[in-house]
Amino acid sequence: MNTKKLEWSWKKWMILVLTLGTAFIHFYLNVLLGKIDLLFTLNGFGYLGLVALYLLPWDFLQPFKMWIRVLFIGFTLLTIILWVFLGQPYTTIGYVDKLIEILLVFLLVIDSQK
Repeated sequence: MNTKKLEWSWKKWMILVLTLGTAFIHFYLNVLLGKIDLLFTLNGFGYLGLVALYLLPWDFLQPFKMWIRVLFIGFTLLTIILWVFLGQPYTTIGYVDKLIEILLVFLLVIDSQK
C-alpha cells in the first residue's frame, strides 16, 4: 500500500490532541456513570475512527478527504447539538468537552484552507 509521508502541521497536531481529549471524556463518562453507556461509547469510537480517517495518509483515502472533513465536522456539530437537548444536567465536564469540540470544528474548518 502506498502512503504519503505524514505532514504534521500544528493544526493537525491540535486536531489529534483535541479529538483524543473528547474521545477520552466520552469514555470516562462511562466510569462516572458506573456503567457502559452506548451513546458515550459509540461517540468516543466515532471520534477515534474519524480522526484516523482524517489524519492517516493512505492513498486510497485522498479523493475522499474533503468528505471525511465534512463528516468529521458534522459529527462534532451533531454531538454538540444533542448535548444541548439531552445533556441535562449540564456539568463542568460537559462544558469543557463542548469547548474542545468547538475548537475542533474551528481547526477542521481552517485546516481546509491551505
